[in-house]
Parts: sequence; structure tokens; C-alpha cells
Amino acid sequence: MFNSNARFSKTVMLAATAGFMAVMHSVPAQADGMGKGSFEPAPMTQNSWYLEGRIGGALSDESDSDMVSPNVAGANGSLEIETDGGFGFAVAVGKYFMPRWRGEVEWAHGSTDDIKIDYSGAPLNPFSPQTLKANGDITVDTVMVNVLRSWNRTIFGRLRPYNGIGLGVTRIDVDNVAPAGSRFVVDDTDTVFTAAYHSGFDWEVSERTSLTLRVSTMFTAEADFSARDTSNAGGIMNMKGDSEFSTAVSAGLRIKLQ
Repeated sequence: MFNSNARFSKTVMLAATAGFMAVMHSVPAQADGMGKGSFEPAPMTQNSWYLEGRIGGALSDESDSDMVSPNVAGANGSLEIETDGGFGFAVAVGKYFMPRWRGEVEWAHGSTDDIKIDYSGAPLNPFSPQTLKANGDITVDTVMVNVLRSWNRTIFGRLRPYNGIGLGVTRIDVDNVAPAGSRFVVDDTDTVFTAAYHSGFDWEVSERTSLTLRVSTMFTAEADFSARDTSNAGGIMNMKGDSEFSTAVSAGLRIKLQ
């Protein structure tokens, strides 16, 4: 959603899933006490629309990019780009189309200006040390259609788990990103396919209002960007980013409209 190393993201997803299943098997299904408590919200029914807003951010991210140039001799190589998680928000409009099942359209926005580039894989590396802080910023916007299922069982009477999947597109805007003194500066955008697995918990504070926590593990397809030659020598450079997994955590409020 907002934009992590693939291996780390997969570990987070597996650990979260294992923990979730352990909780579900350890909580007895009973009509009182821990099973439902004294408060039981009215079931969400068909044609119930809702609005949701969340704030949060992504975990730190490391991604690889290949440098490809048709007219700069020996410039082909690779870079490793590291960004912090940044800050973001998400808004969604959704509808319960079956009890406990809902669909939504979500827009998520995030950005960061804490960017570091490792040039150790670049053949024409003019820099020392190898890893430098880059100027500029990266902005990510994702539009996604999600299908989510809330579990029948609650924890502590009001805490209700949910999970689901989403498909959509992500627009990545790289705005003048390069270390000081670099010949090539990336200033370009690309729009790529995105898929996500969502899981989280709702704290049902009333029949219409829930506090919500969401962990989204996303797959983003390869992105391509062109770089500008600041030396005016006519050099052409393209950056081809690898597909990757990323993990975002956000929390907010959902309000049922009817």
C-alpha cells in the first residue's frame, strides 16, 4: 500500500498468519465471557455502505534496479536503493454485500524523501563511499479493489479479526532523485500492477463505528524510469526496478452509513 525487502515482508506475513491462527484456536467459541461479552454489534447486512480512513506507513524498503544505457559506454550495471517507510494515508468507500463480507475501493498515498543509493554495483562509480544519501523524493499512489471477510468470532467481546485480498494499480513518481554530483537524475513516473493480502482487527465500539488496524503485504510489478543527463552530453539512461513485496501498517476509523 504505502511501499520492504521481499524476504522480510514474506517473514512478516507468515508470522502474522501463524499468530492469527494460534489466537483463533486458543479462544473458545462461547456465548459469553471471552467469546462475545456483553456487547454484540448488530450484524452487518447487505446494502450497508461505509467510509473508512486510516493513517500509517510502510516498513523500510530495499529494492534493486538495473541501469541500461545504449550510448554511454560501460554504464550498464546495478544499484540498490534503500528508503525509509515514509508516512501515508488511505481512504476507502465500501459496501457489505453479504453478512461479514464486504468490498471496497481504496486509495492509498505515501511518500518519502529519506533515500540512500548503493553504487557498489555500478561499473562507472564516481563515488566514495559507495552508499550516498540522495536528493529528491518518491511518491506512491495506489488504487485498489479489495474483498474482505470479517470473522464471526470476536476476542474480548469487541475485537474482530478480518482478512482479504486486493487488486489494483500503483503509480510511482520519482522526483529528481540522485546524489549531489551525479550525472544522471531520475525524474519520471510509472504505473504498475499491484496485488495485496490484507489482515487485521476491528474494535467495534458501536453498531456503526469501528476502530481498525490493517497490515497489507503487497506485490508490485517491475517499474521502469528514465534518467536525465545533467551534463547535456546526450546520454540516455533507463532504470529498471525489480518487482517486489512491501509491507504497510495503518490504523483508523470505519463508519457504517446505514
